[in-house]
Amino acid sequence: MTESNETLNRLDEPKLKVPNQGLGKLVFLGFLTLVLSVKGPLLLFAPIPMIIAFLTYGYTRAFSCALFMIGLSIGISFTSVQLATFSTYGITMISSVLTAFLVSSIIVSNEHPVKGVFKKGAILVGLVLTLFAGYQLFAENSLTQEVYRLVEAQIELTKNDANYQELVKAGGEHARSYQMALDNPDEIAKTILNWIFSATFVGGFFLIWISFFMILRNKKIWDKFSPYDYSTKDLVDFKVPEQLTYVVIFGLVSYLGAEYIGMPMLEVIGMNIVVSLGVFYFFQGMGIYIEFLNFLKIRGFIRSFLTLLTIFFAFRFIAVIGFFDLWANFKKYMKKNEGDIS
Repeated sequence: MTESNETLNRLDEPKLKVPNQGLGKLVFLGFLTLVLSVKGPLLLFAPIPMIIAFLTYGYTRAFSCALFMIGLSIGISFTSVQLATFSTYGITMISSVLTAFLVSSIIVSNEHPVKGVFKKGAILVGLVLTLFAGYQLFAENSLTQEVYRLVEAQIELTKNDANYQELVKAGGEHARSYQMALDNPDEIAKTILNWIFSATFVGGFFLIWISFFMILRNKKIWDKFSPYDYSTKDLVDFKVPEQLTYVVIFGLVSYLGAEYIGMPMLEVIGMNIVVSLGVFYFFQGMGIYIEFLNFLKIRGFIRSFLTLLTIFFAFRFIAVIGFFDLWANFKKYMKKNEGDIS
């Protein structure tokens, strides 16, 4: 059998076939992905059930289940006006399935986690940016016009919302600030367009990383189906190349110096550079934070709780720690505890 055929076989089937694999669990995993794809912070966890489906049932059956759920969601949206929003859930699920496919392919190919995050994150970001470019080139309205239209539509929905109207009636500084923001849709749209690149870049890499992080922490669920040689410890052993530091410094100088040289766009470019590359320093900072938890011998539920709390509420601080680790080498101050950190 040739190498290409072996690769195709790995993609199509789990590495280890386990008998009595009922389809009920597969349908549940697909349904759970759809539910988590609805909105808000749950979107970050939506790829995880589908990753498990890919690793335990193979790509053919998992993709079939995902297509069924997406089709079901879109089909329901046509049954009545009240259920029209169901179509957006199915469309959102497409991004979750794509992320799950990219993460599971790292495991199937037994690729090193850090290398896999770089490669698959770049693929995801590249695909999204290509979609934006394609829309700009071929759509009837430009991307800028579409952003302005969506902002105005969302503001109209917000102003008609009962909670917003109650907030305005109650008055206060918060209500006035909210009203002022909604009365200036051009500024909101401009801000979105200024940050669209860094938001896409950070979002793509972070989505791959957090999905991979969570799935490795639950390795016992799928490892007997798709053995993988690496663990969470390998994922957080992340070291940003020193050369990127000069690019970050250039971004900071551009951001700070734009006002003095009269080039406002340079400020936007500089901060997009800093924010985009900041995601890699966040990954490095998480490795230091995990080592710190090892040093304190914090494990179990408290460890998981603190880790998630830090990821979502202290990510800027963690990125700063990762940046200064280039010179400080914080890990040398902590006693290394051997063993699985998951």
